[in-house]
Order: sequence, then structure tokens, then C-alpha cells
Amino acid sequence: DIFNDIQKRGKIRKEEMFKTFNMGIGMVLVVNNKIANHIINLLNDLGQEANIIGKIIEGDNKVVLKG
Repeated sequence: DIFNDIQKRGKIRKEEMFKTFNMGIGMVLVVNNKIANHIINLLNDLGQEANIIGKIIEGDNKVVLKG
């Protein structure tokens, strides 16, 4: 809701909002994929919403954004 309010009051384009703000992701943990589900369950049990949002893979020195 706060992001919608900022966008409306500031008359900010959606594209600019995504470039400027993290759009609610908050904190990111990078963990070994073998324990990712365990970490998600632990955080959820502690009342924190947790989800897998991506993965790190070997690349060819190029950045690719998928969304």
C-alpha cells in the first residue's frame, strides 16, 4: 500500500518505481539450495514470510534480468 501511495502522490511512472524501490522484497538471504526449503520453513515458523525469488547460476559474464 505504501508504494501505491508514493506512486500516486508523486505521479511516478511504474518503471521508475521499480528502478528506485525494491518494491517490497525487503531482505534477501542467499543460501545453498540444499537447505533453502529448511530455511524457508524456519522463517515461516518464526512468522516471517519467505519465498525463493531466484537462483545463482554460472554464466558468461552477462547480466540477464527475468521477471
